[in-house]
Amino acid sequence: MTLGAASPSSQDDSEPKVRPNKRRHGRLRVAGLDSNWGPIENISASGLSFVAKLRRKPRLDDAIRLKLRCGEMLLTVSGLVRRVESLSFYSHRIAVELRDMTAEQEQGLIDLTHYASVELVAAELVAAQGGHFRRR
Repeated sequence: MTLGAASPSSQDDSEPKVRPNKRRHGRLRVAGLDSNWGPIENISASGLSFVAKLRRKPRLDDAIRLKLRCGEMLLTVSGLVRRVESLSFYSHRIAVELRDMTAEQEQGLIDLTHYASVELVAAELVAAQGGHFRRR
């Protein structure tokens, strides 16, 4: 080693480490999409997240069945818990990977997501104008 050259151990490690993004599909924030577990916060083609008030915190890889509702539309899907974030003693944000969906369920998810995302855009537009948004 030459005098004054930086050794590998003395390099600047101040840069934050970037975690790889494991998501397969983009997420979409939604409004008005509820489930039997709690309101859906965001959804993608492969999963969703919601906030639930539960006495027992779910564990990773727990199987879960969700009944999604937006307006008059209803869809039942199944998945596995992939992430749990405690918000308070009984409140948890839960991320679920959707599994074993039929073509009919996939189309139903597209329809629900479209309807719920339109609701979100409408709510944001009304709020930006200083009004209040009410679902029909």
